[in-house]
Amino acid sequence: MSVSVDQTLHRVEISTTPPAVVTVSTDIITVTAVAEQGPPGPPGTSSGSLNSIIAGDGLDGGGSLVNGNVAISVDSSVARVGGVLWLDEANNRVGINQTDPKVALHVGGVGLGDYTLVTSSTTPNQIADEWSALDFRSAKYQIQTYSASTGRYEVSELLMIHNGSQVFLTEYAVISEVDRLTTFNSLLINNQVRLLCTPTYAVNTIKVFRTLIGI
Repeated sequence: MSVSVDQTLHRVEISTTPPAVVTVSTDIITVTAVAEQGPPGPPGTSSGSLNSIIAGDGLDGGGSLVNGNVAISVDSSVARVGGVLWLDEANNRVGINQTDPKVALHVGGVGLGDYTLVTSSTTPNQIADEWSALDFRSAKYQIQTYSASTGRYEVSELLMIHNGSQVFLTEYAVISEVDRLTTFNSLLINNQVRLLCTPTYAVNTIKVFRTLIGI
């Protein structure tokens, strides 16, 4: 870039290669050059490693980003990832915006989880599921039963709530092929709320999915 000043005409001449954008105010001259792009270079390669594991967070591992050989292991302590996701490998629990997950998936104040009970008898009040009365107040269940004894299926929904000493339960939206395959009851014992089932026939697979709301 070259600059020449003509004091007689009070003029400043600016030439650039390549051309530039020139902005002139009362006392300031601003020159914005335009860069020319050269020919593309050869393909590049990236390298690096994932080794920024925070000590004490229960994480270990790393590896090269070039060959994709990156491994992270979680020990039996609670591990923090970004302050939002918490992993509790020892108890197979995950917390999202929840630093102390109490169930399989604990999102804020809501807990999600499932459980499968396989029965081999018609013994009354078998435990189909249980959760902490100290952490959660109510639950909604979707329950699916398959009776291997009859080859039939059943599904229903169920609501449950406790007041610290008693549990209240209602079942609705029951779909059965013929007769009922299971009946349900509840119990609060040792600060644990239990969903109890009594099968009509001996051999069953009972699957429950529940949503819990915190205290």
